[in-house]
Amino acid sequence: RLEQARMIFPIDPVSIPSVWHLAAPQLNRAFEQSESDTASNHLFGLMHDNEQLWSIRSQAWAITRVILGKSGDRVLEIIALAGAGVDEWGPEFFAVVESWARANGCKRSVFTGRIGWKKHAPGYTAKRITFLKEL
Repeated sequence: RLEQARMIFPIDPVSIPSVWHLAAPQLNRAFEQSESDTASNHLFGLMHDNEQLWSIRSQAWAITRVILGKSGDRVLEIIALAGAGVDEWGPEFFAVVESWARANGCKRSVFTGRIGWKKHAPGYTAKRITFLKEL
């Protein structure tokens, strides 16, 4: 089990340039439904250790950050999550990243994603949806 947990880990900021060409195309798929966000928008935060890039079993990637919630508590925000094999690594990813968040003082975890993520996100509840209208 410990060996598997090592397969999901945050990339050190100094190593991000060497893996960005692998991560960015997959992460951009996570932003396909966004009107304004792309993986590149997060590169500065990742390089300056304000956000974290996660490697998931060499087949998927995630971007996270720790933010302050309305109550002043630290909150893990999963900004993007994309790649193949979510049925295999989804529960493990959430367990690893939530453990990391608790170790970093977070009291909650939040993410915005496509409706299909609900079946892959144990314990998460849908709080809002995004509406879009073409003009």
